[in-house]
Amino acid sequence: MSLTLTGQLHQRTRDLHERLNATAFAAALASGGLELQGFVSYLRSLAVIHAALETAASPGAEALWHASMGRLPHLLEDLEQLRHATTADCEDALDAALSLAVQIRCRRSGKLARSWLGNLYALESSKRDAAPRPGSRTWVETCAKLDGLELAAEEREAVLDTACETYAALIRIYESLLPLRQESVRPLASSFNPEAGMHPVTSDPREIEAALAAGRASWDEFPYLKSRYGERGRRFTTSDSVWLVTLTRAPRAAAVSQVLWLGRVLAARGMPRLILEAHLRTLCFELVRSVPENETSYRVLEEAAEVLSKKRRAWLGDDAMAAMAVEFDALAGVGGGASVDAGRLIAGAVCDERDGVPNAVESLTAWLGAPAQFSGAFNAAVVATLAKARATASRA
Repeated sequence: MSLTLTGQLHQRTRDLHERLNATAFAAALASGGLELQGFVSYLRSLAVIHAALETAASPGAEALWHASMGRLPHLLEDLEQLRHATTADCEDALDAALSLAVQIRCRRSGKLARSWLGNLYALESSKRDAAPRPGSRTWVETCAKLDGLELAAEEREAVLDTACETYAALIRIYESLLPLRQESVRPLASSFNPEAGMHPVTSDPREIEAALAAGRASWDEFPYLKSRYGERGRRFTTSDSVWLVTLTRAPRAAAVSQVLWLGRVLAARGMPRLILEAHLRTLCFELVRSVPENETSYRVLEEAAEVLSKKRRAWLGDDAMAAMAVEFDALAGVGGGASVDAGRLIAGAVCDERDGVPNAVESLTAWLGAPAQFSGAFNAAVVATLAKARATASRA
């Protein structure tokens, strides 16, 4: 009699499961004897993995996934509560987590699209002795769902291989965290956002708080960010902000070059560079207020903002952009969605387009102009404002 999928998974991962449980970290985790830094890095590593897993729109998800299985919101909540205790993480553990996250994202489509089931099995089975949360599926129910799926032989083998890869990553994480090499512990972008990667960020608590304050101010100034990108976007604002602080230690030319690179990346994803321009000025203000003795260094952010400003004004001046924002609001009507400051954003995106940023307009209007997003008057205002901005910019 052939084994079920979960039977095969258990058989293939049994030795790995035993190795995981035999680590010193697993014993310390079970006994509650972990030091804070190791525990925080453990949670961060899981958040990195679950951020990739839970955003993967994979075949079979609708049949197997249950909302209660999502761990990322709980992990982020726990990490936020621990943020004031430490903002550093174990680089070795995060490297293992990020490597697995890359694999998960790379397999979202094609023949290996269902391999995420192996990730899910390994993550769930590695913690199945823990008490389930109220309303969550039991381990038996999850296994029954897995066994009920129809998988081709190639898909089944991919699931088995992926489960082993996941266990191997967890073992590497556990072994990195106990004993913990202190030289591997430092603040990283992923310490603030599990999807941000491992590039270095500031470790100064005063600068971190200033960066967080600047992020909040930018979200208040541009409600579009919250409307379109939600909490995931807010996390990227935080990780970008604490990274931008590190540019104040770099030569001016290098710092400006990095800002221009980031501006092009963000604009191509729907965030006109005028948002970054404003954020840089706010970040500089908050940093100077928090650490006034470093004002000279921080002013490079303001200089970079001015470079972006000059590029924008070469196509549309401040007065022209302000007028388009007012006209847009009038066309869209009260309550038509104008609160996202769409007129100014469209004008800014056109400036980026004229300056050679690919997809600058399309990435913005794909959301602003979606029929289900706002009213008909709003959609008409998007078309009219875009046409006027392009016509005006072409005469600059």
